[in-house]
Amino acid sequence: MRQLGFVLIGLIIALLCCSCGQKAATLRTEQISEISFSDVRLGDGVPLDISIAVYWQGEDSEVGPARPDTVLGRLLYARGMETIRDITNQFAPVDSVFSTRRDDFIATVKEGLLLRLPEPDLTVRDVIVLDVQFPQAFTQALEDIGLQDLREEQIKKQNQLALAQAAANEKKAVADGEVAIALAEAEGRLQAIQARTENNRRKIEIAKAETAAAVARTQAGAEADRLRQLKVVEVEKQREIEMIAVEKQRAMDKVGFEQQLELARLCQENPTYASFLVNRELAGNVEIAVLPTGTDMNVFGGLLQSKLPGKSNN
Repeated sequence: MRQLGFVLIGLIIALLCCSCGQKAATLRTEQISEISFSDVRLGDGVPLDISIAVYWQGEDSEVGPARPDTVLGRLLYARGMETIRDITNQFAPVDSVFSTRRDDFIATVKEGLLLRLPEPDLTVRDVIVLDVQFPQAFTQALEDIGLQDLREEQIKKQNQLALAQAAANEKKAVADGEVAIALAEAEGRLQAIQARTENNRRKIEIAKAETAAAVARTQAGAEADRLRQLKVVEVEKQREIEMIAVEKQRAMDKVGFEQQLELARLCQENPTYASFLVNRELAGNVEIAVLPTGTDMNVFGGLLQSKLPGKSNN
């Protein structure tokens, strides 16, 4: 009985130890960490931003207890950055990663992280690639291309609808035309009669207008001839007036020229008289005549007396 009691006590102690070990193991809870890696470059140098979610848990290993969660979290970021850079460098160009090799790229990133993140005290249960962001200029260019393709597709559909509508309208027009042919023929005959009537009326109006225009042209020609004749008369009259003025000026110029010649001849023949004329011109304002010495006073007596006040000319 005593041995049985010892066995029971040992079993109880073993069960307690197992339960304590399980409780200690469950103290490390499972975690999901979202990690963003920026400026991760592809093989052609294009930068990417990648966001992932890691489902992980720290566990005690045979070599010792697990490291703190903060240390494990930093390890996840550092090892994840190293892994993603190695993977992205193998992919180029960027348009293939964006389109044809996108799924292959994401699967490669996930596989590489699941392979390289785990540690003896770090269990990685799953890795989810949340987002892959491409450069704004690249995505904007692709959006513009996509919008352009969408516009071209819309234009193509609109053109197809327009062609279908045009075909339907053409069929309807043919049917309506067949119905309206009889009415159109009757209307055409009526319009032909009206057109002939209108044509005759217009011919009469044109004849009247041509007659009026001919009369107006005749009157205008007569008036123009009259004005031209008047203009010719005025021009001739003005020319005669100008010629008379020219002849008059010539006559006056001739008289003045003859007087100048006569005065020059007189001065040449009588130098004393020429000196007298010069002195008289100089002293004309003071009524004084300067006579040269040695002159005959009787020659200029009459001239001096004519200048004195109170004397009259003989």
